Amino acid sequence: AFAALESLETLESDLEDNTQSVITMVLVVLVVALVLVLVVAFFLSRSITRPIIQLSDAAEKVSMGDLDVNVTVKSSDEIGDLADSFSRMVTAVKILSQDDEE
Repeated sequence: AFAALESLETLESDLEDNTQSVITMVLVVLVVALVLVLVVAFFLSRSITRPIIQLSDAAEKVSMGDLDVNVTVKSSDEIGDLADSFSRMVTAVKILSQDDEE
């Protein structure tokens, strides 16, 4: 009877050890996943905001009369389309302003 009791105590101790190991592993995985998500979010937000800041700076220069602005956004998404449209607009304004001078 005591042998069975010792066996149950050993089993209980092993289960507690395994539970602690699983909890530790889950916490480590969660921390690693959180860090990865934060790193990806940082670089993703930077890849979006940097071209927008470039376009904003270029628009400010154009509003001050500088029509020799070049926006180089290497992107194939909507921000790249916006940069291309902005460049075409600046070119059109430059052509129109040259026509007015003549």
